Amino acid sequence: MPRYFLALPLPVEARQRLIALQPADHLLLRLIPADELHLTLHFLGELTDSELRSACRKLTEVQFARFSIELRGVGQFPFDGPARVLWAGIEWSSELRSLYEQLGNQLHAAFGFVPDERPYHPHVTLARVNGVLTDDVVKRFLEANRVFEMPPIELKNFALFRSELINEIPQYAAVAVFDLVPPREKGSAGQTKV
Repeated sequence: MPRYFLALPLPVEARQRLIALQPADHLLLRLIPADELHLTLHFLGELTDSELRSACRKLTEVQFARFSIELRGVGQFPFDGPARVLWAGIEWSSELRSLYEQLGNQLHAAFGFVPDERPYHPHVTLARVNGVLTDDVVKRFLEANRVFEMPPIELKNFALFRSELINEIPQYAAVAVFDLVPPREKGSAGQTKV
């Protein structure tokens, strides 16, 4: 059964920079393809058809101005012990925090969604580790890219994605894309794709 998540898609230029940042290909690494690089906001899990429709209706009501994010530094999850995920960091900003909270509230109103209890750590997953990767591979990646940063990236929309396992590899597809409001425009954020 598919699972769903809310995320901020990244522009092509940013994804190209992140692909160049990824660690060297390795038997135990699954590098994330460029078209799947994104900033996850909320993981929703499995949804019924009714919950999915209700979520889309409530998300259409969101009025939020476009804003920029800054990517800086790299890291691993978990923070201690063998790495399972290698990522590029996102600087917390008041706009990102506000959008995160507003979307969580809309989803709660839609079908009783409760955000993850763990602290939210904004990041873009670059690679997933399949097995136990030697410490030197991870350390080399972290050390070589610790001062990584990218010019601010303007975000123009957020999206509801479906994730399905195909041959044990998650495949993502946007179910609905919701525009953020351009500067000085009084129109609706509105859903642009279903």
